Amino acid sequence: RMFNSLSGSTGLGRTTRPAVDIRENENSYVLEAELPGLSPEQLELSVGADWIEISAKRELDVPEGYSPIRRERANYRFERRINLPARVDGDAVEATLRDGLLKVTLPKHASVQPRQVTIKAA
Repeated sequence: RMFNSLSGSTGLGRTTRPAVDIRENENSYVLEAELPGLSPEQLELSVGADWIEISAKRELDVPEGYSPIRRERANYRFERRINLPARVDGDAVEATLRDGLLKVTLPKHASVQPRQVTIKAA
């Protein structure tokens, strides 16, 4: 149980935190998170100056007229906040969810992007 609590697992093979990859290029950070079975309506995304937070809530209902014989899929809720190495432009963030993969592009703030300086002749 101790190892499950450290890894974010419930002990039943379900994780309470999605697997996340973050990569960087010259102009932005790109976050990808595995979120199978979730729709955009079940997700919330918040962005601060140098952090991003993903939260979701999944509730599985049994359709009317049916009674469950076996239930291995559970309702769950998670929140995950990730600190970024530098400031991002929160107004230009773009996010898509396709085939259970959330992709978030976080453009770097202008103050942290490299700038070319023009040299004038004296």
